[in-house]
Amino acid sequence: MVIGPALFGAAWLAAAHAADPVQLAAARVAMGVGGALIMPSALSILITVFDEREHRKALTAWSAVAMVGLVGGPVLRGGKEAGAPGPAGPTGATTRELATPTHS
Repeated sequence: MVIGPALFGAAWLAAAHAADPVQLAAARVAMGVGGALIMPSALSILITVFDEREHRKALTAWSAVAMVGLVGGPVLRGGKEAGAPGPAGPTGATTRELATPTHS
């Protein structure tokens, strides 16, 4: 139950400090794996904590929050890609700058 959040957190740090697009892509893949491991853990906690009468309400609330994240994440990320300022890595480069190829 701890592996998913730990992997996601470590991968997030790796993505924040990526020096090139390949490192960034690898970190994002690891974030996806960590996130995929979090979902079943969250559902098992809901089933364990709530009794049968409250399962439906708990699953409905969990699903609603998950859908807000599913839809809201790309929308917010799209705003950042469109030019809104975002966090910079240790080199001062933003994710967009790392992902933009440069021609020498």
